[in-house]
Amino acid sequence: MKNKKAISNIGIMVLIFAAFLIVIIMGIFALIFYNVDNYLSSLNINVGAANLTDINDNTLGKISNGFLDSVDMISYVLIFSLILFMFVNAYFSRDKYPKLMIIIDILLLVFYYVVAVYISNAYYMFINSSSFLNVYPDYLPKASRLVMNLPLIVGIVGAIMMILTYSKLPKDEYESTISDFEA
Repeated sequence: MKNKKAISNIGIMVLIFAAFLIVIIMGIFALIFYNVDNYLSSLNINVGAANLTDINDNTLGKISNGFLDSVDMISYVLIFSLILFMFVNAYFSRDKYPKLMIIIDILLLVFYYVVAVYISNAYYMFINSSSFLNVYPDYLPKASRLVMNLPLIVGIVGAIMMILTYSKLPKDEYESTISDFEA
């Protein structure tokens, strides 16, 4: 084994920032869709024989309503697919790291927990900073709850990843890892 760094749970830092950014970006998209749809619906302009409000209700309004109804689930699925990918990566990277490096991983997990507390508090202050940001509790309630409970999730995901990485789960004879191909 060449690179013996304790990086079995380095993906948790990616999870912390990715969850924060996914929810923020999805909230911005929801805010844009909501405002554009409301503005176009409020216009009562006739263009030829068609009314702009009717056209918006039949085209962009349906897309906007569909997106606003599913934006919470989209962000939730993105975050949980990242967590699932981290579990799969931890499972297939078992026996890659020395068992003694679990101490460094525990210290890194404590550091990630502190970072998650700061990110969670920053998100809480962000969504409560202005009245036009009520799109987050209205359209992203589950994803917002997930980001506000990020320290708990980091602890649970980190512990499961360390169990998967450092446990003595036997490998199948047909199972290969990346380190098998690096010879």
